[in-house]
Amino acid sequence: MDFLNAGCKIIHLHKDEMAHELAIRRLPVNPVSRRSSLCHALKQTADLAKKGSLKCQDLLISNEVAELELCQRKVEEIDLEAKGDLTASAIDRLSSRCKYLLCRVSRLPQETEAVLLLKTLITSLLDRLNEQGSSASSGSDDDFQSPNESRIVREIIYKTDKTFNINSLNLKFKGDTCVRTFLSRLEELRDARGISESRIYRGFPEVLEGPALSWFRSQRTKLTTYKEVTAALQEEFDIPDLDHQLWQEIRARTQAKSETIVFFVSTVLGMYERLTKEVPEQEKLDTMMRNIRPEYSKDLALHDIESIEQLKSLCKRIELAQVKAKQFREPILSNKTNDSSSDNPSKNVEPRNKSFQSRFPNSSRNFVASVAQSSSHTKCFRCGRSNHNTKECKSSREIVCFKCGEKGVKTPECVKCNSKTKN
Repeated sequence: MDFLNAGCKIIHLHKDEMAHELAIRRLPVNPVSRRSSLCHALKQTADLAKKGSLKCQDLLISNEVAELELCQRKVEEIDLEAKGDLTASAIDRLSSRCKYLLCRVSRLPQETEAVLLLKTLITSLLDRLNEQGSSASSGSDDDFQSPNESRIVREIIYKTDKTFNINSLNLKFKGDTCVRTFLSRLEELRDARGISESRIYRGFPEVLEGPALSWFRSQRTKLTTYKEVTAALQEEFDIPDLDHQLWQEIRARTQAKSETIVFFVSTVLGMYERLTKEVPEQEKLDTMMRNIRPEYSKDLALHDIESIEQLKSLCKRIELAQVKAKQFREPILSNKTNDSSSDNPSKNVEPRNKSFQSRFPNSSRNFVASVAQSSSHTKCFRCGRSNHNTKECKSSREIVCFKCGEKGVKTPECVKCNSKTKN
């Protein structure tokens, strides 16, 4: 927290000042909150920022003119209160508020004449309070001697760098691997974890080993910034003619049979990023279209593909269709082979249950008990017609034997067809 680094205590701030500090940090503020609640929320924010759990953002100042006028009124109030006899605790409180207002004025991006004058007034107030023997602000009067020195305090406030263990990145470079891959990964981790360039520069001895570390030690006096070190590393340890080798790998990189389109495109784009010069998207797209799987090319030939995103979208649809095709299963049917139906295999298929027959009413079905299955000529014993068998007759429901045609008796009870019934 900026004003804490300047020696200001949160407990000395007013309620509106606490709400202001939370608001400019884009934190929710309830206008009806009590002062104790705002103080507690601001202390938690300060603790999280010190531990590094909360990433600090640029402070949001909406109206510079209104901000300057408000600070001027607060400084005038402190000036009036400081003219009387003060106790040690009152001097400590006023000194803390002066330091806070000095930090608040220092946030204004434009240092106009009014801003400089207000800074001078605040520093003079601090000097007057220090002369009265405030022990709480001892040692801090040297930090606020002039408007120029207050600028130094502002730079310290907003450019402080938290401690970070570089070894937690689990990244090492000895000099025998691709330096472009190492630098790309280092920049990704630095940006993801919010590590400043100055911290990475100081931590280079922790990520370099072997020849790379020896080189860095010999060049450290010449290389003073993070960007200078990365540029020199790439120049010294870059693989000779790496761009030509990468071009050969890219042209030879085809899509594997079990490789999805997303993985293939991401891999090829990563290889392009390692090149020194930027390659146009159309050229990247042409290379991918040549190296894509043949089963994709047949379907993609019907489309005019103009971008890599369009290529990925169409290929995903093709992959979805392939998955659906693999999941397709033929209907499970049971075969019953008869001598009379061997010439027509389609008549041998019988549905396994009645629900299948209801869904497919035109499917053929043979009946074992029908006389038509044992003879070449189909005839109904009920109506005498030859276009259907007895069991399928709809014109009459008379009881007959399905084997011999005896009327008034069922097949299991027929005397002619069953020897047990005869006995």
